Amino acid sequence: MGYDTNFAGQFLLDKPMAFEHLKLLDEYLEEHDGCQWVLNDDGTAFVWDGNEKFYNYTQELQDLIDRFFKPRDYVLNGVVIWTGDDTWDVGTLYVKDNVVTVLPGLACLCDQIVSSVMSLCKGCPEPFEGCWDE
Repeated sequence: MGYDTNFAGQFLLDKPMAFEHLKLLDEYLEEHDGCQWVLNDDGTAFVWDGNEKFYNYTQELQDLIDRFFKPRDYVLNGVVIWTGDDTWDVGTLYVKDNVVTVLPGLACLCDQIVSSVMSLCKGCPEPFEGCWDE
């Protein structure tokens, strides 16, 4: 028995992927069989594939950005919330212009971020602006 983590949200692409890049992406994901970030059905965003035992989700996301998207001039933006088997294992992956920010814990789940998850606007607020009192 392993440890499971669930994810909600998505990372939007700044533009549709070119056909030739879709084939390269399939090849990349085949070579990185532990990566469970996949293109959604309409090809506009990256989401969790729903399979269990996704352990290196932050590193896989960073590698995907650095090795696939940046070299091909794609930009990801979005918010994904994770929850693990342990009650304390919760947090948020926030991507703004291909920069990944990881905030573990419930403190990051302020109204502004939850609304960003729901709307996933391209102009998301700076990471967790307004979540904590100054």
